[in-house]
Amino acid sequence: PTGAYPAYWCLPSLLVPTRPTIAYPAYHCLPGLPLPTPPTSAYPSLKRDMIFTKQEIVEINHLRHYLIDKVGDAFSADDYRKLKDNLRMAISQGKVHRDAFGLNPIVTAMQTARICVDEIGLRRDSVIATLLYACQATDYADMAARYGDSVEHIVHGLQKIQHLYDKNPVIESDNFRNLLLSFAEDMRVILIMIADRVNVMRQIRDTSNKEAQHEVSEEASYLYAPL
Repeated sequence: PTGAYPAYWCLPSLLVPTRPTIAYPAYHCLPGLPLPTPPTSAYPSLKRDMIFTKQEIVEINHLRHYLIDKVGDAFSADDYRKLKDNLRMAISQGKVHRDAFGLNPIVTAMQTARICVDEIGLRRDSVIATLLYACQATDYADMAARYGDSVEHIVHGLQKIQHLYDKNPVIESDNFRNLLLSFAEDMRVILIMIADRVNVMRQIRDTSNKEAQHEVSEEASYLYAPL
């Protein structure tokens, strides 16, 4: 199709369906979920579903192979299977939404993970934690059982920082920076946050949303550049 592809087109070994009349929600990319009967019109509720564009699907596949290759044997086939399940569940439950710039959080998380690996030297636990954080995963006991205590610890730290942001809309203070460091507990949490801001700034260089762009750059300059 010339427009946005349904996300299930990205996966190997799936039969390619006939061209649909509209783009399907992204959760249909994942095995085990039935493909819908093509509707004759787009229902309003579908507009709120996460749709992956063709370009995003290509990038996800490229990043997936790249990260698996770079992390190596530390990232097992079982890790991949479990992560795919987490992503599928998060999308089907409506936990994944584009940000103020229209960026796809799954793509953004994988781009951030690549920065963590290439430019910082982080490996398996940080890559998995970055993707789980994008899924809004909060079942820490299950997380520890599936991926290990280290992954759970990183995700918990990322979530605690997010709660800190929610409670403190004004971040231009030394107190907020000190709270950020104390809440993180694990330095890998701070490194992932820095990688995330670096990635977002790279992605929004040409955005028309100048106000939000300015807010991101101010935050990065005040909070993360000194770190």
